[in-house]
Amino acid sequence: MFLILLTIPIDPFSIHGFPWVLIALWNIWLFQPVVTFFHELGHAWAALLFTREKVSLHIGQQNLSPSFSFCFGKRFLANVSLRKGKWGYTQYQLEEESIWGHLLILLSGPLMTLLLTCLAGYFLFFTANNPVLENVLISWFCANFLTFIRAVLPMRMQPTPSFPEGPPSDGLQICNLLFPSPKS
Repeated sequence: MFLILLTIPIDPFSIHGFPWVLIALWNIWLFQPVVTFFHELGHAWAALLFTREKVSLHIGQQNLSPSFSFCFGKRFLANVSLRKGKWGYTQYQLEEESIWGHLLILLSGPLMTLLLTCLAGYFLFFTANNPVLENVLISWFCANFLTFIRAVLPMRMQPTPSFPEGPPSDGLQICNLLFPSPKS
């Protein structure tokens, strides 16, 4: 009986589809630390290419459990906390005032998120899936798309302990890099 239910298409606008919608919303929340990790990993990979110093990736509110840290080589450190998983930033030090290197580092996070959104969209819209996998793909697509939109809009995000005035989005950092305000 259960296997038959897994083969029935999901109609999210019916009473039978309502539990699937709730599961998808739960999954979007659940996927946030993973999506943020991949977004910041995009920045970190580019920072490793364009810098010579250590690169640190931070996900979630630091110093809260459950959290863990891991190193890859001598230059990459990741600190991940599952609390406040949509918070994330990558620390790196540019050797010189290279506007192009900095721009590519800033663009690489949203590009990674866009790539994951498009990949999920492809599997969602162009392949046949059972309802469970379809629900996971919908959640993954939405979580990545929301992260992409939040990253590219030029705005300040919700304040965090690390950024009391609110961290600037990637879009705001790109705008400030390309169009610096005149110095008084």
